[in-house]
Amino acid sequence: MKNLVLVLSCAVLALAAVSCSMKVPAEATIKAGEEALGAVKAEAVKYIPEQYAAVEKILVDARAALEKGDYKEAIVIAKEVPQKANDLLAAIEARKAELPGVWAEMAKAVPKLIAGTKTAVAKAKGCDQATRDAASAGVKEMEENWKTAEAEFKSGNLADAVNLAGQITEKAAEIHGALAGKTAGK
Repeated sequence: MKNLVLVLSCAVLALAAVSCSMKVPAEATIKAGEEALGAVKAEAVKYIPEQYAAVEKILVDARAALEKGDYKEAIVIAKEVPQKANDLLAAIEARKAELPGVWAEMAKAVPKLIAGTKTAVAKAKGCDQATRDAASAGVKEMEENWKTAEAEFKSGNLADAVNLAGQITEKAAEIHGALAGKTAGK
């Protein structure tokens, strides 16, 4: 019986030692991932925010495994982050390369979209006044955002300009949908 207790005690100590010995590598792996991701954060957030968030989530999962004491899992999860950070660099460069073409298309389309939306609001019949007022305010917001987008483009902030143009497109769809919904419901 004494031998069994001694064996079990040794097993518990050995398990504790193994667990502790895995903690340091897990912390180091997570730190390496954080440093790799930190190196690309500024541009990734600007050019490819969704992809950046997905890689950041991997680090969150690795930290959670570390906090639970699952050091092996933390290492498995976190060890892919540096490669994913390199993948983000490639995606950033690809996005930068495509932005001039995207802007050129938007620079042609968005002013027409704003004018068309403004016309649709003016011609909206069968809509209540609140809907027309909201649509008119939305058109003014679109016009202001377009001026800002053009200023961003002129100052070299192509990503911000394209993002604003995208928001204008979304706003136009929202306005047209609201007008169509109110007209169809009458």
